[in-house]
Amino acid sequence: RELEFETGGVGFKVWDASVVLMDWLHTNVGEIEQKNVVELGAGCGLAGIFAVDHANSVLLSDSDETLVENLLTSVVMNKGAAQSTQYFPTQVLELDVEATALLKPRVSLQFEDGKIATLCMLDYSQVGSRGIRNDTVAHFDFVFGSDITYSEQMGLTVARACYSLLKPLGRAVVVSPNERVGHLDCLLEFMRLGIVVSVQEVVHQREMTSAAIAERMLGRKPKICIRTTIVILFSKSGPAHAIGWHCGGAGEEGQQIG
Repeated sequence: RELEFETGGVGFKVWDASVVLMDWLHTNVGEIEQKNVVELGAGCGLAGIFAVDHANSVLLSDSDETLVENLLTSVVMNKGAAQSTQYFPTQVLELDVEATALLKPRVSLQFEDGKIATLCMLDYSQVGSRGIRNDTVAHFDFVFGSDITYSEQMGLTVARACYSLLKPLGRAVVVSPNERVGHLDCLLEFMRLGIVVSVQEVVHQREMTSAAIAERMLGRKPKICIRTTIVILFSKSGPAHAIGWHCGGAGEEGQQIG
C-alpha cells in the first residue's frame, strides 16, 4: 500500500529499484527459500512481501514508525489474517545496548503455512564504523534492500549493516539506481568486508504514471521512463575473512585478487 509523501516521506511509494529487487529475488528465489531474511529500508515492502511466501521468516524493517505500521497493513492485505500475532513492547528486551539501538521489533505474524513476518524498527544509519559487535544479531541468512545508498555515508553504512546482520557465509543483495552517489561506496566497503560475488547493471523501463492518464486522454502513447540500476551481490566470508579485492561477472562467483 502506497502512502502520501506527507505521511510516509521517501518511503511513501514503490520505487523503480524495489521492482528490480523483487524481480531479482524471483529469478534467484533459492537465495531466500526456507531461510531467515531481512529487508533494510523496506518502505512499502514490495520485495519483503514477496519474500514472505518463500523464506522461513522475514523481518521487514524501516526507521519510520508510520512506514512500519503501513508494512503491517500491506502484509495482511497480501497474506491474509495471521494465525498468531505477537506484539512487542516499545522498550524491547535488553539484549545488548548496541543491538537494541538497531533492532526494535514491533509485531510478529505467523501464518497458516508456517511463514513468519516480523515488522521491525531498524535504523541502519546508526551503525558505526565497527558495525555491531554483539553476535546475537548476526543470525540472518540473507539481507536485501533497494534505493538505500542515497549518500556516500549511507553506502558505507548499508554495507556495514548487512555485514553485521549476516551469519558467516550469509549473503546480501543491494539494488541502487545508478545516480545514487553511495552505491560505489557500498561496493568498495563490501569488497573490504567480504566477497563481492557479482555486480550487474539492469535497465528498468516503466510508463511515467503521473502523465500516463493525460497522455492516453490526448490519444498519445504514454512516455517511458528508463532507469539504470546497479545490483550488488555480497557474501560474508566467515568470522575470520580475508580482506582483499574480489571480482565477479553477472551470475559468476567472485574470485579473490589480493
